[in-house]
Amino acid sequence: MSVFNKAFADPIRSADWLLRVAVLMHACGVAVGIFTGAGSGLGGVALMEWGIPHDPIFLTERIVALVLLALALSLFIYPSALATVLISLTIIAECWASYRFGGEYFSEYTMLTHAPRYLLPIGLLCLTVYRRASVSVHRSLAAAVWVLRIALVTVFTIHGIEALLHNPRFIDLIIGSMYRVFGAGVSESSAKVALTIIGVVDVLAALTLLVRPGRRLLYWMCFWGFITAFSRPLAMGFASYPDVLLRASHFLAPIALWLLIRYARQTSLGSAPEKVATEVAER
Repeated sequence: MSVFNKAFADPIRSADWLLRVAVLMHACGVAVGIFTGAGSGLGGVALMEWGIPHDPIFLTERIVALVLLALALSLFIYPSALATVLISLTIIAECWASYRFGGEYFSEYTMLTHAPRYLLPIGLLCLTVYRRASVSVHRSLAAAVWVLRIALVTVFTIHGIEALLHNPRFIDLIIGSMYRVFGAGVSESSAKVALTIIGVVDVLAALTLLVRPGRRLLYWMCFWGFITAFSRPLAMGFASYPDVLLRASHFLAPIALWLLIRYARQTSLGSAPEKVATEVAER
């Protein structure tokens, strides 16, 4: 049996493992960034606003990174509610700090663009409840579907808006990637035209996912999430590979979502509120 056939044979388990891998990859990206000196948003806030000296900040960042990695490993081996909640809260705190610290283009959107990073553990928590609860299992599955849909709709919408507004960082990624991969120079005006098209496609994809998710749409989101994640090391060099790990949710969540939706559509899911909730989620 092929890998794809095995995945479709047990879609819940496959989606569960995809989410576990995404969370673990994110934790690895955070740890690599911290231990290679990239620092964190929380460290920036602590230094600039709270006046804490460098050494305690560096030590605390490393401890937090190791704890996050340990939690992600435990989640990978055996998901638990405590681990998922702690991971999600840690990522939310870092997102808030990155928003607070600023320093990058459109940093005011950080809490939205990073939504998949802290919502994926919550989606995994819903699947954990689905596997272990004796009641309301259909609601937990519907909740997992909606958590992933909201995460993807949010990130594609905000990135689409940033592209339409010609985020200078996106322009650099297009120019740098084209030069490194194809050896071709791309003008800034051409990059802006490409960003306008990308922005329109991203927003339309987000709206479509919100109204009616489908297999081709989610495959496209997986492909595009993969391309945009890998554009970082392509444009800025291999040292930027932790950015790919941090964005694992962008290309793994769409496949996990499709597996859950496919399962929901092919399964008879009870009656009353549980069935209604799931039918709404799968439309």
